[in-house]
Amino acid sequence: MLIGVFPVFFCLSFTLATNDIGFEIYGMRMESRDYKTTDFIMNSENGPVQFLLFLDDVTRIDQVGFVQLSEECNYGDKRQFLAEIVERKEESHQIKFSVSLEPSDLPYKLCMSFVDDNQSFVLPLDEFRVLQHETNGLYFPLWLQLTCIGLLLPFSGYFSGITISTFSLSTYHLRLLSSCGDEKKATYARNILPLRERANRLLTTLVLGNVIVNNLLTLLIDNVLDYYVQDSELKYAFSVPITIFVIMIFGEILPQAIGMRWCLEIVSGTRSLTIFFVVLFYPIAWPISKILDLLVGETGRNTYNCEELKALVEHHHGRQEDQAISKKLVELVVGAYRLPENKIRDVMTPLDKVYMLDENTLMTREVCAEIHKKGHTRIPLYQNGNKNMVTCILNVKDLAAFLPNCGIRLGFIAKMFHRNLQIRFVLEEMNLMKLLRLMKRGHPMVFVMRFDSEQKDYEIAGVITVEDIVEEIIGEINDEKDARRRGEQIVRMPKDEKVKLREEKKTKSSKE
Repeated sequence: MLIGVFPVFFCLSFTLATNDIGFEIYGMRMESRDYKTTDFIMNSENGPVQFLLFLDDVTRIDQVGFVQLSEECNYGDKRQFLAEIVERKEESHQIKFSVSLEPSDLPYKLCMSFVDDNQSFVLPLDEFRVLQHETNGLYFPLWLQLTCIGLLLPFSGYFSGITISTFSLSTYHLRLLSSCGDEKKATYARNILPLRERANRLLTTLVLGNVIVNNLLTLLIDNVLDYYVQDSELKYAFSVPITIFVIMIFGEILPQAIGMRWCLEIVSGTRSLTIFFVVLFYPIAWPISKILDLLVGETGRNTYNCEELKALVEHHHGRQEDQAISKKLVELVVGAYRLPENKIRDVMTPLDKVYMLDENTLMTREVCAEIHKKGHTRIPLYQNGNKNMVTCILNVKDLAAFLPNCGIRLGFIAKMFHRNLQIRFVLEEMNLMKLLRLMKRGHPMVFVMRFDSEQKDYEIAGVITVEDIVEEIIGEINDEKDARRRGEQIVRMPKDEKVKLREEKKTKSSKE
């Protein structure tokens, strides 16, 4: 490119006497210029540059040209008068001419010849230089530059997508997948896990690659737009939005959306390419990753507590995927996780709803028929008409050894089989998990004790069985006996009544 530097406008006013005729020049300016600066730009690639010369008599000028300051204007030398006069305007006292100049570090001067004389006029232009200047051309041939842009865009998307995909998979999740029954997912997880365990080094590698690629894309796209858009205002109006749009859509949003949807498959499939970049950027990424290890620490193992696991199971219930958890399985898992939280008082059957008999009750046909109608396997026995004085637990199977109308006391039968040694008492504040461990030792029925503040003593508040705890996990159990005694008062409360009773107790305690 040829560049000429002019002041904004020459205001040259003097008189040259030629054959006693006065001649006055007002100034000169470049016709094609960038008004954003105070300099005139001449680009040799765009052809000759036009000038406007202001003088009082435009008809006197025959030829115009430029010569270096060290040379003399010679009217007979046609090489000096290479400028082409394009237009003369007498009313505005203007002459428009165009000229192409060679690069030079020396000043140029303007030469003019007159129509009525064989003399030339010299106008020194000390502020004018014509210099060789770098052009705003393409960095590479257009086909090569567009090819580079086309190759860099996928890599921009790769770095962005792999970053979001890899770090959406925790190391704990990958370990779970690597040991699960799905062999395909297990293979993917085992491929990813060695890379994911060195999180800071992998993060540094991917971010470094993404920054390098995006900066190269910006330079190449801006260079192409600068070359084909000459107008400075249009250049800024188009180059920035186009560059942002291309990188944002094809380098960020689209690959990240795809990466989040198929993270396992994509990260595992591109593992070899990721390892290549880890090795390539190792000299830079390794020290940065070590600094990150010191500042923020290494990625820890993500674990879940009981509340989070329970919420996770409930969240998966009702989903449409094939891996969705069924409602019954959700109830089973959630019920098991609630055991350490639930107290015995929330599950027990109150004492006034428990079917009990006096230990002095005689074994008769009527009593046997009533026991058979109730359908219970174990019946608590009390003495002296006080239900708080439980002496033993009668197992209905023990009655099979006696005649239905033998008249033997039920308490005697129970003590004969040592049923009085099976009584266990627990406090109502105990949680169900501890109670379940106790019942596993051979205590299917346990009496729940409560402290009576008025009597300053403990009293029996209710009864809880193994079946009550199991129902908290798997739901209400309805067997043949339940079908026969439906509508009767039984030892176990229906689950809906337990829930209702539990809510009433919570409301009462909150008011207190």
